[in-house]
Amino acid sequence: MDKELLDSLPAGYHLGNYEILKQLGRGGFGITYLAYDHDLNTEVAIKEFFPFGKTIRGDDMHLLLRSADDAEMYTSQVERFIEEARALAQFNHQSIVSVRRLLELNDTAYFVMDFVKGGTLGEYIETHTKVAPKDAIKMARSLVDGLMVVHEAGIVHRDIKPDNILLPLLKSNDNNDKDNIDLSRPILIDFGTARQTNENMSATNYVSMGFAPIEQYTSRSVPDARSDIYALCAVLYAALSGEVPADANTRQLEPESLQPAAKRFKGKLPAQFLDAIDHGLSIYPNDRPNSMADIKVAMFGTASPDKNLSNAPLEQDKTAIQDSKSDLVGHGDIEAEESGDKSKPLIYAAIAATIAIIGICGYVIFSGPSSNVVRKDATITQTLVINNQDWQALTVESRDIQTISADGSIRLRSGSDLYFIENGQSLKIPSDATGKLELKSIDGSVNVEIKSTATK
Repeated sequence: MDKELLDSLPAGYHLGNYEILKQLGRGGFGITYLAYDHDLNTEVAIKEFFPFGKTIRGDDMHLLLRSADDAEMYTSQVERFIEEARALAQFNHQSIVSVRRLLELNDTAYFVMDFVKGGTLGEYIETHTKVAPKDAIKMARSLVDGLMVVHEAGIVHRDIKPDNILLPLLKSNDNNDKDNIDLSRPILIDFGTARQTNENMSATNYVSMGFAPIEQYTSRSVPDARSDIYALCAVLYAALSGEVPADANTRQLEPESLQPAAKRFKGKLPAQFLDAIDHGLSIYPNDRPNSMADIKVAMFGTASPDKNLSNAPLEQDKTAIQDSKSDLVGHGDIEAEESGDKSKPLIYAAIAATIAIIGICGYVIFSGPSSNVVRKDATITQTLVINNQDWQALTVESRDIQTISADGSIRLRSGSDLYFIENGQSLKIPSDATGKLELKSIDGSVNVEIKSTATK
């Protein structure tokens, strides 16, 4: 018998009215089976709690502990597994796996899920090399929306990776062709490592190389939404590139080991979408967006949940919602690019004109002493040189409008918000950026020009 199947429930075994057909997969804490529901005459997926290394399968299919010392730990983990099932059963979103029933049998627990025909995102990338930009946008929209629902319930997944994202077959796919799948309906599975965000105790963290954030390399960290934000952005980067991103530890020592998405995929997706990926991939949690709502605003211009994807109630984030027209602009970039839309030059001309107007109006940033005061309505141009060694602080005074441009690629940081300015582009500084702004080059020595207008 295959070693992978030694601990599995055998084909033909019955869990109530469910008949085990075969094993679908396994992880460190569980085994997933394909089963047949004899009551409803349909196939389902069943996940069994089975912590490998701690338990063995008895002849009667019950689970036995390898050591009595693990009894307390095992009881606690089974309870968490049951809580996971109950939490998932609350959600009604196309990107969150649906749990239909909970079973407590064989001294362990099982939950019954809808069986999704198709494959994982990991398998898709292996077969197709990468995901098309238009499909990556659709996939991101659904996953971000689903994770907003999960995080609103106080749950963090902690192991988002391509192998934990199912891609179902298209509904019109009558031949079950595994190449003909629906990338707009990704389904996040395997919440086995999920934790409540209000837990204050330390815990074992789980590391999927290339997708786990730096904080999950230590057992002392408490999970929060920023951990899932990093993993999701790493998944999107992998989907677009067809490569597993450099792991967080390597990136900490060698920042150049991962080329920014805004540079690598420039022109293939909207700049705001790529900037959001880079922001989410910030190595340290405090440098990332604080919530999935923030990421959704950055990617699509709105934090409103999509009613077409979910019936679950979710309060709209009212802190940073932009005009929904920005969402249309973002998608327009892709559609025009793919169709060869002749209106693109007009769009770019309008954008250039807008930037020019902003540049004339200016914003106020001072990097020198406070005595360097500009009178109201006086526009100044400030230049400085930055390098890629350290963040360079810019003290922000009272201002109206401000723009920054550079002859190379730089990053701008305002608290936990991170922005990317490409060579020759201008960036309008957010009006809510207060205190200190910081600049850092990623292209060696870079000349930076700041146009600003004082308000006093």
